[in-house]
Amino acid sequence: MGILTFIKQIFQDSNDSFSSKRTVLIGAFLFLLIAGFVDLFTDLQISQFIYDNMTYIVLGALGMATAEPVALSFRDRNSGNPSNAGT
Repeated sequence: MGILTFIKQIFQDSNDSFSSKRTVLIGAFLFLLIAGFVDLFTDLQISQFIYDNMTYIVLGALGMATAEPVALSFRDRNSGNPSNAGT
């Protein structure tokens, strides 16, 4: 498995389609990572308001991306379809 295949799988959801939630999550996380390094290693100050709001976006997207497989697992368990239960 190549690195491009791995990156493609990161951006796909359980139906092998493009996931905008994961894209927003990864983009906002990279922004926070870059902003943190800029704040630490340069004299440029990142506004606390911007940093806090990007943190909320990351946490919200992480919550949605995590809740989706859990909700699908409960739905499959309740419908009697064991194909995705427990995953």
